[in-house]
Amino acid sequence: MALKRGELWIIPDEKQILNEEFHKEVYKGASHTDDVIRFAKEYDLPVQILTNDYHDGPCKIAQLGHLVVKTEEDMSLFILYLPDVLTERYGF
Repeated sequence: MALKRGELWIIPDEKQILNEEFHKEVYKGASHTDDVIRFAKEYDLPVQILTNDYHDGPCKIAQLGHLVVKTEEDMSLFILYLPDVLTERYGF
């Protein structure tokens, strides 16, 4: 069984995507960026994200108005990529 590396949540801007949060568990040997790319492709977002865009990828998603949260369990990190406008959907 693979060990969990962390998690990824993307809470879409409700003015663009009506679906609930996008949540994935990330396991050792995998990358959060792979799931960020999946989200962008799933919703046909106008952004190009490369597999090595571990920081820029989530930034690009946040610039489109979506809240991105990454966790890294080994380092006890909780990383937020905030969009310019926060709505009630984000719980703030």
